[in-house]
Amino acid sequence: MARIPKEQAERAPWVISAESSEELRKRYDEWAETYDSDLEDVDAYRAPQMVAEKLVEFGVPSGEVLDIACGTGLTGAAFHEAGFTNLTGIDYSENMLAQARKRNVYKSLRVADLNNPLAFDDNVFHAVTVVGLSLHFPPDAYHEIGRVLAPGGLIFFCGDGPSFTERGMRAVCDSYVNAGKWVLVEETEPFKPLPVSEPSLDYRIFIHQVIDK
Repeated sequence: MARIPKEQAERAPWVISAESSEELRKRYDEWAETYDSDLEDVDAYRAPQMVAEKLVEFGVPSGEVLDIACGTGLTGAAFHEAGFTNLTGIDYSENMLAQARKRNVYKSLRVADLNNPLAFDDNVFHAVTVVGLSLHFPPDAYHEIGRVLAPGGLIFFCGDGPSFTERGMRAVCDSYVNAGKWVLVEETEPFKPLPVSEPSLDYRIFIHQVIDK
């Protein structure tokens, strides 16, 4: 496997370019120790704070929030600062989770593979967030997200706008919308999450609400 680049600005593209889920996990494991500083020093990464602001704006109760692909806990730290303390985080990389544990903002952290069913009961979360995983997110994972959300719960997906359509996430969500089970409550304007290391990358926040199970 190729080694992690020495230059900070080259590390995010290197991870994103992984060609398999196993390669992705290994690269995130390697990147874990410098992940926060790389994103914050090079790109002033603010996607977690932007999603936290949306959680507040949409009145998500201070109940159970599932942070998917939580990584080192940048998202959890932003959510916790915004007043959300009942946080559960899952990630594919154990090394990333080891960094997240140091923050002490999650009540539970566990390894999870989104290609498999989520190890949670039905209807247990008030919100589910996915921040930054769009290029490797399996679209069928949306079915599991809908299952673990309580009626009225919200999904906040913050990721690459074109990939949301091209990789099939929009089609899965639209199938629930067309069936009258979900509603699309907001699709934000695009923004640049990594303006230095990935200047062509455009993120949006897609917010759906589960209205019928």
